[in-house]
Amino acid sequence: MYGYDATDKYVYAFNLGDTSTTASVYSLAVADYFRARDAPAFVHNTSRDELLLINGYSAMDDDATIANGEHVSEIWAYSQTNQTWRNAAKGPFLMTQSEGGLAVYDSANDRVIFFGGLLGSSQMSNDVWQLKADA
Repeated sequence: MYGYDATDKYVYAFNLGDTSTTASVYSLAVADYFRARDAPAFVHNTSRDELLLINGYSAMDDDATIANGEHVSEIWAYSQTNQTWRNAAKGPFLMTQSEGGLAVYDSANDRVIFFGGLLGSSQMSNDVWQLKADA
């Protein structure tokens, strides 16, 4: 799980498996092109031990300029082992640009299934995408 601070410049992560009151919070290095985003889909790829962020609403500087934002079609992978992000798939590609979709990892077939999302201010998607894991 991750979240941005008020400046949208720093990313923090924590382990959802650690429910203690002393659970660590990690500050992560972020590349300049990894932008703040709202409502991405999250899924954990257990075969690669990576957290994937899929799509979202981005390119907004603050709440006053949120109307100038955009939906993105990008997939980012976070490795807790290396504490690094990598661009797993950067659009534009055929997958619809959206926010708020749902994702699950299918370990039997080493793939991510992505469903739905918001395409515009009131347009919902019922698309289903199969995303094969990369090597």
